[in-house]
Amino acid sequence: MSKTLYIICMALAVTAGCQHKHDDHEHHEKEHGHVHAEGEIAFSDKQARMAGLELETVHASTFREAIKTSGRIMPAPGNEVTVAATADGIIGFQNGNLTEGSAVGKGRVLVSISSKHLMNGDAVEKARQSYETARREFERSKSLADDRLISVREFEQRKADYENARITYEGIATNATSTGVNVTVPMNGFVKSLAVKPGDYVSVGTAIATISSNRKLVLRAEVPESGYAKLHEINDANFTTPYDGCVYSLKDLDGRLLSYGKSAESGSGYVPVTFEFNNRGAVVPGAYVEVYLLGKQEEGVISLPVSSLTEEQGVMYVYVQTSEHHYEKREVVTGAADGRRVKVMKGVKAGERVVVKGATQVMLASRSTVIPEGHHH
Repeated sequence: MSKTLYIICMALAVTAGCQHKHDDHEHHEKEHGHVHAEGEIAFSDKQARMAGLELETVHASTFREAIKTSGRIMPAPGNEVTVAATADGIIGFQNGNLTEGSAVGKGRVLVSISSKHLMNGDAVEKARQSYETARREFERSKSLADDRLISVREFEQRKADYENARITYEGIATNATSTGVNVTVPMNGFVKSLAVKPGDYVSVGTAIATISSNRKLVLRAEVPESGYAKLHEINDANFTTPYDGCVYSLKDLDGRLLSYGKSAESGSGYVPVTFEFNNRGAVVPGAYVEVYLLGKQEEGVISLPVSSLTEEQGVMYVYVQTSEHHYEKREVVTGAADGRRVKVMKGVKAGERVVVKGATQVMLASRSTVIPEGHHH
């Protein structure tokens, strides 16, 4: 009797222990995400918040065909200016921190040019003397012209000499200081390039710096031969910048089509397409970008954000919500992309909810816990 009771007690203890382990395992699943069936993943509220999970309901809508190509961002005409020396002399920086990329405001002193210790003499004083001499000659020539002692042509020449000397002197004297002639910035922007350094000698007209406002930029895309037939359909574009991976829409930036080439450039086989847009973001002139030229609009197309896709060995997948905390890994067949969205040919249908942000975290959660060998639900 006592032996039989002992056996019963032991059996109950083993059963309770197994149930305890089963309960612990279920708790672990709820906390960490677990594959319950092939392609199905549990993802808790806590995980969803940490991953910034976002869903989108699949529905058919419009989609624009796109030609994927490369391009370059360039300054728009009039949004870049070269600052030149207004006098002969030695360059001095007013701001020791002036470098390429420095922000500058309209009217700010960029450099000063001093010629006080040069053999040719001080530029401001020379301009003043030339002006005074020309003024006196002009005043004298007026009375001579009245008395017909000089020809009209000679009078006009002295008048022109006076006006030129006056303009030169006033142009220098306006910006003259005790340290030299100041050269100022003509518009708000930043220093794109510096052509001089402190101590350099410059003469009138020497390029000192290039100032860019970056307010407007130009996107120049190169269309390959395969896209020639669709050039007349293009009027918009998206582009991706390599340094931050951001996708920009020209429509959002008040962009407009400027022109497209009527023939391929010599030796390249590519036709240029040019847009202008407002630089509201941090788009850098000179950057090479990935461009999606948008053409004809299609109706009734199912598409998803590019961020919803994950790739495994060349196969594309999305994660479809099957219940509040469960998701199914679903293989999809994709088509054309416009930089932001991609056409889905097969794999999802209207009304289903798909993970569009945090898909990578869901994929990692599906791999984070492996069911122990020999354990079954």
